[in-house]
Amino acid sequence: MNRLKASKAISKVIILLTDGVNNMGSLDPLSGAEIGKLYGIRIYTIGVGTTGMAPYPVQTPFGIQLQNMEVKIDEALLREVSRLTDGKYFRATNMAKLRQIYQEIDKLEKSKIDVTEFRKKRMNTWY
Repeated sequence: MNRLKASKAISKVIILLTDGVNNMGSLDPLSGAEIGKLYGIRIYTIGVGTTGMAPYPVQTPFGIQLQNMEVKIDEALLREVSRLTDGKYFRATNMAKLRQIYQEIDKLEKSKIDVTEFRKKRMNTWY
């Protein structure tokens, strides 16, 4: 948001690709969404992954090893973050769906701008 808040862009967008589980940072997601709204930043959230168990890299005394961990998707939180910023929530369970979501976001963020074009014409005169 720090990079976008001073931008003069017509459309300020963040695409948040996550499971939605807040496990990092000192700012909770809803407060972050409120700040984004204040700066006119639209947040599209994409809940990624499937529910159930999935291999996850974990640091152990023997190096990084894969361990099966429960996958949780906090869809309610992701929907609320998008709603607060006039964005939209999407759910991606595979790469094809993720590509489709990015195409849809691309369509949503198309904006028309008026362009005024000036050209300098030079007339040749023959005497």
